[in-house]
Amino acid sequence: MLALIVGFLGMIGGSQADTMIVPTDSSRVLTVNRVLIVGNKVTKEGIISREITLKRGDTISLKRLQHELLWDKRKIYNLRLFHTVTVRALEMPDGTFDLLVDVTERWYTFPIPIFELSDRNFSEWWHNYEINKLGKPVDRTEWDITTPTINAGYYPTFNKILFPAGILQFPFFDLNADDAINYGAIGMFIGHEITHGFDDQGSQYDKDGNLKNWWSKEDREKFVAKSNKVIALYNSFVILDSVHLNGALTNGENIADMGGIAIAYDAFKMTNEGQDTTKIDGFTPDQRFFLSFAQAWRGKYKDEVLRTIVNTNPHSPDNWRVLGPLMNFSPFYTAFNVQPGDKMYVADSSKIKIW
Repeated sequence: MLALIVGFLGMIGGSQADTMIVPTDSSRVLTVNRVLIVGNKVTKEGIISREITLKRGDTISLKRLQHELLWDKRKIYNLRLFHTVTVRALEMPDGTFDLLVDVTERWYTFPIPIFELSDRNFSEWWHNYEINKLGKPVDRTEWDITTPTINAGYYPTFNKILFPAGILQFPFFDLNADDAINYGAIGMFIGHEITHGFDDQGSQYDKDGNLKNWWSKEDREKFVAKSNKVIALYNSFVILDSVHLNGALTNGENIADMGGIAIAYDAFKMTNEGQDTTKIDGFTPDQRFFLSFAQAWRGKYKDEVLRTIVNTNPHSPDNWRVLGPLMNFSPFYTAFNVQPGDKMYVADSSKIKIW
């Protein structure tokens, strides 16, 4: 999990799909002469004559291509509803490299004039589109979310997580921010989606996305016991007047929130900044990590909306998505010196930890 989140944070800022260039030597300078753009709709060549220094295990994304090679990303590909972009390094006989950017574009063609487009006929078209898939191989490359959408998701039947470009912006991600800010925000979201594979629902699917019990009886019983503690905890949270959260309804998301912050923090502590104590604006790296996490969930709702959320939404209200996990997370206590008597204090013996 940690390797995945560190690798993901190393690549985001590019496109929906980036691949890695891993040099064979431990450290090497790649002299890039050309960028070749190929795909089902475009073939383009650019002469750049630039150099990139890579070490073993380094990755290169389209964002880095744009930044370090001064290549206009808009010339590489136009943002489509669905697309896949891969980058490969091809070594030439003279020791230089060509970068091959393979662009595969996916288009949905709606056979409906724009002036006739409505919820009804669009829904009818979409229904027919889905029905047409019956009896055909499953397309595991298809996205059900558009590129600019500010969201993310875990898909148990595919065992995959999906992060569209829309969420890769502040306050979730900032290419120029320090590690604490990014790991506390987008890092937590990545950890959250990973943990969905091990929550009360995702844990029922195996690695291939099949509904299959892969747990031992003892492990499953321990997991259910801890999961019930999460339900009881969130049932105790009062949202409005006498309105309590529904711990059972929100259990999967609450487990993912708890696991997400733990995974993100462990990954953050693997970075140089995570192992440092240098303050920025008076806050330590750990404090900035938790402040970024809280900032990503800032929101304001009318009481009527909150009542609806509590009764219908499998996600806890935003503030409880911060308070619930952190009151059970010991590094938060250390970072802000939380003591008995403080509102968020929970004794170590009562803290809940699943992942």
